Amino acid sequence: MSTTAADPTALLPPNSTPQERAISFATERAATIPVPNRTLWNPWTCPADTLPWLAWSLDVKDWDSAWTERQKRAAIAASVEVHRRAGTVGALRRALSAIGYEVAINEATGQPYTFDLEVEVGDRGMDAETFDEAERIALANKNARSHLRAVRAILRSNGRLTLAAAANSGVNTAVLPAWRRTPALAEALLIVAAAAHDIDTVTMLAPETNVTALEWEAVIALGIAPHVTAHLTA
Repeated sequence: MSTTAADPTALLPPNSTPQERAISFATERAATIPVPNRTLWNPWTCPADTLPWLAWSLDVKDWDSAWTERQKRAAIAASVEVHRRAGTVGALRRALSAIGYEVAINEATGQPYTFDLEVEVGDRGMDAETFDEAERIALANKNARSHLRAVRAILRSNGRLTLAAAANSGVNTAVLPAWRRTPALAEALLIVAAAAHDIDTVTMLAPETNVTALEWEAVIALGIAPHVTAHLTA
């Protein structure tokens, strides 16, 4: 059996046996199989069919093959931080939020070393399987001292409220002939429930027309209200 520099047997010692050289040739094909070492340990780039083994390597406490691919990757990605904070509220919250559950943990139950788990399920609802899954993950990640007392579902619906405002302004300008003012004054002394009402109507203006300009004053009194009306027709 001849050897060349490209043969795998070229690295074998001169005293290698025929069996060793045969094994070297037989396993040469394995060297051509791509091994994505750089992506295998990354939960976001790892091939989907190898995710269960990556989850086992990183000791994901609870694994469900029925999860979506994104839930599986998120659970694996959160595993390291969950182990770093094992037994804490943060670890419990991370483990549940990784698969899409936003939770609130209520430890003010009136009983020591107990807590209630409130799971926000949004608009997807919550069935018996969801309750069981949330309870299972909580029990797997809580500390040994605390006891889960109840699991509650929180349904929340979000919407957008849009407020709009519009401003409209304008100017009306009238060019009128010159007119002379003749003042007329109306006064009233008021104490309680005072009111003053003034109507000034001009139907036509001509040059050099005398128009009475009305002025009123009111001091609060009882039961007295001035009412002034002026009409001019020229």
